[in-house]
Amino acid sequence: ALKSCKKEVLEELTHAMVENTEDLLGESMKRAPIDEGFLRGSGSARVNRGGTSRAVRGKDEAGKPTATLRAVEGSDTGALHNSEGAVIEGEVSFNTPYAARQHEEIGWRHPNGGEAKYLENPLKERAQMYLQNLAEAARRALSRASK
Repeated sequence: ALKSCKKEVLEELTHAMVENTEDLLGESMKRAPIDEGFLRGSGSARVNRGGTSRAVRGKDEAGKPTATLRAVEGSDTGALHNSEGAVIEGEVSFNTPYAARQHEEIGWRHPNGGEAKYLENPLKERAQMYLQNLAEAARRALSRASK
């Protein structure tokens, strides 16, 4: 059943990742420091479905085993899967020469609104919601496939 629904699961997960990245972009744009609005206007979100991956196994600080999927260098980004699994990657970015500095300078004041860590803070705050959205998408696809 899993093999037969792989495409449907990937499509559902990709859709959920699009929802997640659009939500993060919207919240980050509201929080980006504003002077003339160029920083907020430079925000973008994208989702790349595909690529190949491999599990990188290791241990965390407490000595517990970990496994992280990493893209294989030089992989075909049009491929949907490989032996380890699919890569569905969401990206939110801001494209001004000062975007990173504005993000990292926590001591700077923003009299016209906005805050430092305008991308990192909403990601941390909403991470659980994004994970739940992905899990629900997978459940929907698997539920349809089992009928």
